[in-house]
Amino acid sequence: MQMLEQETERVKRNRRPFSLIMFDLDHFKKVNDRFGHAAGDMVLKSVADTVKERIRKTDCFARWGGEEFIILLPETSLNNAVDLAEELRKQISRMELQGIGDVTASFGVTEYRDTDTIDTVLIRVDNMLYEAKGAGRNCVKSE
Repeated sequence: MQMLEQETERVKRNRRPFSLIMFDLDHFKKVNDRFGHAAGDMVLKSVADTVKERIRKTDCFARWGGEEFIILLPETSLNNAVDLAEELRKQISRMELQGIGDVTASFGVTEYRDTDTIDTVLIRVDNMLYEAKGAGRNCVKSE
């Protein structure tokens, strides 16, 4: 949250965009229920490693809750953030996790606007994530 506050101040000062990606592993509870928490932890770590390999050092990646993650992308337009989210979605769906089967993720993406507060940008990216889930999961939705 502190990084998000700093980035909003930087945007006000420098007039450069930043975007947020929020994503959730689809049906993750089934992984834990069927294969156990150790397997679930392995999936989370594999996903985190996949994301870390792709993002820049200036990006901020964090677990947001249970199976939700958030990525803060300084100096990144909405279009570029959507491209990254789509790339990550594909990489996650291609991950080979022995004995677990396919893992997919749903993504919400938004760009910070001049009129936004931290709360409004977080609500919007969360709404986009839930729109992706409502659209059948394993997709990217943005606003």
